[in-house]
Amino acid sequence: MNSKAVILLIFLLSLCPLFSIEKEISAFNTRAFNSLDLDPSNALYFADKSIYINNNSDKKEYLYSLYIKARALDILNEKFLLIDTVKEGFNIIKEGNIKLDNNLFILFIAETFLKYDMYEELDTLLTIEELVASLDDREVVYFSILRFKLNFELGIEIDLNKFEQILNLSKSLENDEILAMVYNFFGEYYKDIDLQKSLSYFLKSSEFEMSPYGVQSLLALGEITNSTNYLKEAYLVSKFINKDPLEIEVLKSLCQKYKKVGDYKNLSIVQEDLIALQEKYSNFILLQNKKIQRLGFNQEVLLDKLEKSKTKESFLQLILISMAVAFFFFIIVLSVQSYRLRGFNI
Repeated sequence: MNSKAVILLIFLLSLCPLFSIEKEISAFNTRAFNSLDLDPSNALYFADKSIYINNNSDKKEYLYSLYIKARALDILNEKFLLIDTVKEGFNIIKEGNIKLDNNLFILFIAETFLKYDMYEELDTLLTIEELVASLDDREVVYFSILRFKLNFELGIEIDLNKFEQILNLSKSLENDEILAMVYNFFGEYYKDIDLQKSLSYFLKSSEFEMSPYGVQSLLALGEITNSTNYLKEAYLVSKFINKDPLEIEVLKSLCQKYKKVGDYKNLSIVQEDLIALQEKYSNFILLQNKKIQRLGFNQEVLLDKLEKSKTKESFLQLILISMAVAFFFFIIVLSVQSYRLRGFNI
């Protein structure tokens, strides 16, 4: 009985490296995600480590690593690496047979396809039956808006009845973010004057004004009303949120508006702010890229370290398994000899 317990213990010990790899992958992903906004180069580094160690063995964690990597690349304006990353995730999702805990990466892939005019890929993504069937109501609204945007870009007329259904669904969810997105879509793409009161009331009656979607709503109102007041408000909110890309977007809109109305005094002031902010953000990206090189992203140094780590773990695992097998046969030999001795004594 004791020998069986020892064999079981050694067998379980031989599996320890497998569990340690899973924990390491998860830990790298957690560190990567927590670094995204403040230190995207760090997020990129740890996401890449997780991807390399995982090697697509755990598809859920692998897709999560790709999602973090894609978001980091988006922040760092690495267009081509970003497209390669979302395409890799897209191909895995197309294969099916995987149920994600949420569809954040899928939505990010769709938005990236739309952003870079990859309409064929977006159309394919939006029509994957297994994926569409797995969407909850919130994600149905997201997918529908993406379909509306795609149709708009392709010159296909929007189905207003369908839009009305999606608007009602978004209201029933009682989610300010979803409702803002639906309003923003119509404000941005159709500049519908009838939405002005609804959008303005929505902003003032919710706490969502002080958020990125609130800024987008204010920008949409600025377009609808042809007024700089909403754009100024959007600028103040974007400064409060303190995200440089968002603030740059608002300043560009203000510049265009001041130029359009011939207000060159305010245009000059805003342009100075825009240039200073763009320079600050460029320096941030430059420092991040230098850090990427120092950390070893896309360099042989990182790959060599990971390869050595992986080889060491595999070697330890092999030793433990060999010990378990050797001990198992040793017990069998002892049992046979013991049986023979008992037979001889009889």
